[in-house]
Amino acid sequence: MLSTYSKTKHVFFMLCTIVILLSLTACSTKSVTSFQLDSVETRERITYQVRSEWRKVVNENNGVWYYYPYDKNTDGYFATGVRTLDVPLSANNTTLGIYLASFVDGMKSSSDVYDFILLQRTAINGVPLQYYEWKQDISGNTYLINGLSMIYGNKAYSLVIMFPEADDSQFFTLALEEIIDSLSINEYSQEELTSTSDKPMKKASYEVVYSNARTWVNSIGTAWVQSVFEVKNTGTVPLYLSSGAYDLEGTDGLLVKSRSLVSVFPQVINPGESGYYYEETTLDNAPANGELVIIPRPDVREAKVEHIRYPITDFQLSKGSYGRGIKMMGRVENTSAEKQSLVYVSAVFLDENNNPIGVNSTIIMESIEPGSKIGFESSTSSLPVDITIDKIARYAVFAYPWKMQF
Repeated sequence: MLSTYSKTKHVFFMLCTIVILLSLTACSTKSVTSFQLDSVETRERITYQVRSEWRKVVNENNGVWYYYPYDKNTDGYFATGVRTLDVPLSANNTTLGIYLASFVDGMKSSSDVYDFILLQRTAINGVPLQYYEWKQDISGNTYLINGLSMIYGNKAYSLVIMFPEADDSQFFTLALEEIIDSLSINEYSQEELTSTSDKPMKKASYEVVYSNARTWVNSIGTAWVQSVFEVKNTGTVPLYLSSGAYDLEGTDGLLVKSRSLVSVFPQVINPGESGYYYEETTLDNAPANGELVIIPRPDVREAKVEHIRYPITDFQLSKGSYGRGIKMMGRVENTSAEKQSLVYVSAVFLDENNNPIGVNSTIIMESIEPGSKIGFESSTSSLPVDITIDKIARYAVFAYPWKMQF
């Protein structure tokens, strides 16, 4: 199960990292010299003021609002970010203080951040918050980042400025002071606190419900091992499965093989769904009895990317070329409003006990226009020799876009 501490560290660090890395596309020259604030902005439960002349950019993907005083984005900006936390509205200040402390630990341990300083801890209307600053090198230039983080209810808020270290005008520092002075909190009513705290908290958790390693020797005498483990989403939120790892050991407990960057199918699973880590690889020092124990190490996180599945039609399985392996064929339909590429198709073969016994996967490299269908064919190459099409009791087939989550 994912810990509250590590999830919160990730949320705060992700807020600040997103605010920095997705905002530096160049334009022209400086033109603004005043930071008089005349425009009121509201985000969830906080309200603040900015300058109406500042260029506002809303990133719909990460929920960050950017404000650029100058024509060139690289000359600096102010930004606000909001993320949802798994913490009840009625949590006390001690609990929230722990959340904020985890952010500090995360920043100090990051290799991308240096000269991190926690300037002070304070509160607005009893809501704990903290000010900080650090330096970061981006594209060969050093930037200063200054801002605050706070939690109110079940939301984490981040207000940040970033500007080149060479800029000694104090423009951004003074502007941030004015923005913070304008900050106000729309407090929750007692009814809201009561109704929300009575609701069950969202939870990210999983269980490895099946694992197996089976060995065989192919027709030319090479030893192979098929490794598979099934991860089931036992929580209440979607999960993102990144490439995992595992160890293989003999019945004597000694290490036989260690593997990493193991593929998983599919990437994002809803509560109650399963993902399958799977690979076939050669084995240099197979045990004499052929028996191995697999020790899985899945990489599982709460999903921040969307759970997407494309419809598959005309799907069929057949024997592969020369009667070897298993071939799949079908068509994928793009039901989204955008052109798609790098669509993954994977079929997980299951036995009569619903345990995975093989995987066939392929990548559709061609672009698929909205509303269009495209065909695919793929054959397995290294299934265990005893896994034939007759051994497949049922299958689960998925088509989805490849997504990276940081």
